[in-house]
Formats: sequence, C-alpha cells, structure tokens
Amino acid sequence: MESTPFLDPRTTGRVIPGGGKGRFVAAARDLRPWIGVALLAIILAGVVLGGQLAPDDPHALSGQPLEHPSAAHLLGTNDIGQDLFSQVLRGGRASLIVGFGAATLSTAIAWALGLASGLGARWHTAVGGVADLFLALPFLPVTILVVAHLGPRISVITVTIGLISWPAFARVMRARVAAELAAGYVEAARATGARPTKIIVRHILPATVPVAVAKFVLTVQSAIVIEASLAFLGLGDPQTISWGGIIHRGVGYGLIFVSGAWRWWLLPPVVCIALLVCSVAVIGWALERTDERRSR
Repeated sequence: MESTPFLDPRTTGRVIPGGGKGRFVAAARDLRPWIGVALLAIILAGVVLGGQLAPDDPHALSGQPLEHPSAAHLLGTNDIGQDLFSQVLRGGRASLIVGFGAATLSTAIAWALGLASGLGARWHTAVGGVADLFLALPFLPVTILVVAHLGPRISVITVTIGLISWPAFARVMRARVAAELAAGYVEAARATGARPTKIIVRHILPATVPVAVAKFVLTVQSAIVIEASLAFLGLGDPQTISWGGIIHRGVGYGLIFVSGAWRWWLLPPVVCIALLVCSVAVIGWALERTDERRSR
C-alpha cells in the first residue's frame, strides 16, 4: 500500500513522500542541534575535569617511550614516555580558550561596527570600506606572521585571531542593520522624533542578537581550527599542551607510521578536534536556521 505524503511544517509547503519515513527524517533533523549540544557538553566536561580525570601529570615522564595502550596508559605514551591520555584531556583547554576568547573579541568588534553603520550613510560606507580592506588581507599568512613575530603565546594567538576574523561578520551585521532600518517599526520610531542612537539601542540591537549569537558560534569553530593549525605548524605555545601540539610532536617523530604509534598518538587528538568542530558547527547551523525562520 502506497504511503501518504505529508507537508513538512518547517518548510514552505514541501511535500515529503512517505508519512512515517518523512516524520522520522524530520525528527532526526530536529535532534541534530541537541546532539551537537550534548557532544559539546561532554567535551567541555572532559576539559574542565581533565585535571581530576588525568591519571598522570601530562608533562611528567610516566612510562617507557612508545608504550602501547594498556590499563596503565589508556592511549599509550609518546616518544619520551609522557602519558598521551593525560595530554589529550589537558589539550582541549588551549583550543577552547582560543576559540571562545577570539570569538568574543571578533564578535564584539563586528557587532559594534555593524551597529555603527546604522548611524548614517557615511558610517555605512566607512564600515563597508574598512571591512573590505581587512577582507583583502590573507588571513592565515597574516596570523602566522604576527604570531611568529610576537611569540607563540595563547594570549597572542587569541587576540590575533580575534582582530583579524571580524570583517566577514561585520558585513553580515551591516546588511542586517540596513534591513532593519528599512522596516516599518523603525520608520514609525523616526516619525516620533527618536534619535538614531536611540533607535539603534532600543530597536536594532535586540533584532541583531540572534545573528550575533550564530556568528559567535561559527567563529568559535574557525578559531579552534586555526589554533590547531598553528600548533601543528610549530607556532603553538610551547608551555601549553594542545591537541595541535600533540599532533605536531607526533608527526615530527620520524618512525611514528612505521612503528604504528600513529594509532594511539595521532588519532585521539585528531578525533577530538573533529568532534569539537562538528559539534560547534551543528549548533551554529541550528541557530542560523532559527534566525532565518524568524526573519521570514
């Protein structure tokens, strides 16, 4: 018997064939943001409680070099005998500090400039011109140059990424502010004699919050990848254990693939980075979809 099609309520009348199967697909899509939140919560818990969960000091020589995974060392040891499980638990701190710190700075700059573009035509043009100028800069080479010159410290990496990653978000915010300024409720506020600054604070600012939250999450994702890339290239903070730094040291060990140590040395930090980025990306995607439905 042929199944009856139904309308997906989250779309504009799109028909999904197969009622039961379609409902299952719709429910699965609705679960994706929660899966991302749950995965991010697990990673955050592991990072926060890493000091209590780690069986050994990640800096100490707690075993023989290149030990295979065992009860004593769940992920084995590296080439000098450091416990890799303890290092993986500790390594997420650098990624999260850089990710959330850089995203906070980047979002604050882009949000402020985007709102300032609503003060008049000159501000609108100026913000667009400055954003275009920064967008013309090669992002990764500039970041590498600054970090190499000022030193590979976590604070330097965080501020550098935050100061360079704002232009694209500023253009998005600028466009959103322009769209809100053309809305009827803003015209009504102007008719009552409200000043531009009052309109921006009372009307435009609340309307841009969903965009800011979504872009903040996506900036966290890109900052985490950039931090791992810098650490992999040897530009990470040498005093801080990070997932990218673990990978950098492992690749630098010439016999890692011949000895088979890559399975417990490289795979865990790679998987952790991938899971963290995917969880943040899913949350950001869900927030963007929510904002799109609200703006319709």
